[in-house]
Amino acid sequence: MLKAKPKITKIKKAVTKKATKKSLPIVESHVAFWSYQGPVLRSLIDLGKFLAIATDEQFSYHTKRDGNDFARWTKDVLQDATCATALEKAKTKSAALSAVRLALTRYNV
Repeated sequence: MLKAKPKITKIKKAVTKKATKKSLPIVESHVAFWSYQGPVLRSLIDLGKFLAIATDEQFSYHTKRDGNDFARWTKDVLQDATCATALEKAKTKSAALSAVRLALTRYNV
């Protein structure tokens, strides 16, 4: 007695469009950001970690004396103009940290 083969149906999987994310730039030490009385930063992740623990004096040193060092480095070295613009507008550590966290969502991290 032959048994009928079970009917195999094709299951269509829902295709979700995955947003194409860029690789996170991690720079060499010769173009790293040397923070005032703090660590050497090589990526946006490092910048975010620094902003989370930076003193008011450190933040002020990099944002008040000669333009915004964070924004300039982010634009010129990390090549992220969007984050640089947000950092330029940020007047507090909290706002700068929010800008970096938002920028990190655009990268594969």
